[in-house]
Amino acid sequence: MQAHFILLALSLLSSIFMVVQRQVKYFTIYSWTTYILLSFLALYVDFSARVAATVALSLGFLLVFSILSYRCSTSLGGRLDDLNGLAFLSPKTTWLLAISCYALAMLPPFAPFILEHLINTKVEPPSVFLLELTRVMLLLGFAKIVAHGLLKAERGGSVHVKNVTPYALTVAVLIIASIILFVGVGG
Repeated sequence: MQAHFILLALSLLSSIFMVVQRQVKYFTIYSWTTYILLSFLALYVDFSARVAATVALSLGFLLVFSILSYRCSTSLGGRLDDLNGLAFLSPKTTWLLAISCYALAMLPPFAPFILEHLINTKVEPPSVFLLELTRVMLLLGFAKIVAHGLLKAERGGSVHVKNVTPYALTVAVLIIASIILFVGVGG
């Protein structure tokens, strides 16, 4: 019980720090910290092949998000505000970033993998409350990234970003999403 509570409290604290970040690199660092702590918790609660596979898939989405956010921040600037209007510059990159953020925010159909598994196991009610607060923080944080890329006004100036997203990364996102949907529907 105490290990669950400590890991969940640390992941909640990390997700709160993630939400208030204005720099892309710090946002990415805190998102990795949150997901690593949740992964340790999931593997601590139930060390099985299915949980290990779902943790690997979730970390795969986080890796895709990290690569895309790094490449965009090196091209456009390191602040989250520099991602404004990314959809006008590179629509494919923006949509891959949005899909990754959607999956990382633990929304259905991606929620059953780490979050719902933890809720359905022997985690006690105070830990479930912390888990849901962490889910809300992840949703707020990753929605902020998507809002900057998709919903903000078109960029001014003469910034040109061509093909920020390699085709291999597009295929990787599609494969990971397909596996997650298949395992989620079949499991």
